This record gives sequence, C-alpha cells and structure tokens, in this order.
Amino acid sequence: MSSQLRKILKISHPQQKINWVKQHQSDLETMTIVELQKKYQIGRHVIRSYRKLLTELKQNETHSELKQTNHSGSFL
Repeated sequence: MSSQLRKILKISHPQQKINWVKQHQSDLETMTIVELQKKYQIGRHVIRSYRKLLTELKQNETHSELKQTNHSGSFL
C-alpha cells in the first residue's frame, strides 16, 4: 500500500503491518519461509519480522486476557 493511499485511508504503516499479520496468521504459523516467499513475493527478512510481530501480538493478547480474567489482581 502506498503512503498516499495510507494517508487517504488514515492507516499508519505499523497498523498496516499489524493488519496484514492478523489476516495471514495461519500462513505465518504453518508455512515455511520459502513457501511464504513464493506465495506473497516478500523477502525472508520481511517474513521474519512479520513472524516476530505475530508472536508479540499473541503475547500482548494473552497478557490482556489474563488481566481481564483476574479483576481483583490477587491469586487464590
């Protein structure tokens, strides 16, 4: 997505990456780097950064879920 289109749609570059990672989560988790390169025509370093971002998003999601289920802040 070009910077002009992102500006029109009011989507930041980091948000664009997050959206892409969420949309392609299954492929990122199950396909090899070579398979991902062929399917999406992106480089190895991009795939690695997307996988790292996916891991971070999943960790943040898990952390948020734990906070929500533990409202009192104490453990039994």
